[in-house]
Amino acid sequence: MIIMQSIAACLFFICSLARGQVVSSEMDQTTRDLDGFLDTRECYDALIEADVDNDRHVTSNEYVTVLQILGPSGLLENVTDFAELPFRIRTTFNALACLCARQGGTSDCCSGDNAHISNEGAARDETPTQEQSAYLSTVCIATIRSLNSLEQTPAPTFLTPTVMPSAIVPTVEPSMNTGLEPS
Repeated sequence: MIIMQSIAACLFFICSLARGQVVSSEMDQTTRDLDGFLDTRECYDALIEADVDNDRHVTSNEYVTVLQILGPSGLLENVTDFAELPFRIRTTFNALACLCARQGGTSDCCSGDNAHISNEGAARDETPTQEQSAYLSTVCIATIRSLNSLEQTPAPTFLTPTVMPSAIVPTVEPSMNTGLEPS
């Protein structure tokens, strides 16, 4: 249930931002809610560093590297493939990839193997346009929120199986004693 609430809140924020329904005071509050963990420059650098082929597109597998750079040490160290990520992180990537088309990216940035997050405007020698800046901020905020939610979710607990209950042996005929008669 907590997972679904986290995903819903993140997607609501992303969709609201895409529709222009998030005002700057909400963006400031979101940044404060991350308790200083969001360093825009660090996030932008991670988006550039993870783009190993320098095509300005962070693919799903390159996103794993972004998460490993931005996340706490050891959180996702054994993850090597996007499919190994927790569901909420994969959902965040997919939502951000689909948002890129609405933010001026190519129309195929949301489809199958072409799904990617644009990192245009994130390099240190670039000045992002207002649209790029809004998109990159959304990418960074959503990514950090997803990472934070992973840290705050307790590890699943598993119930220990118990001994099987004793079997009830059915009788051939119904009992005459209904239990309703006084003794």
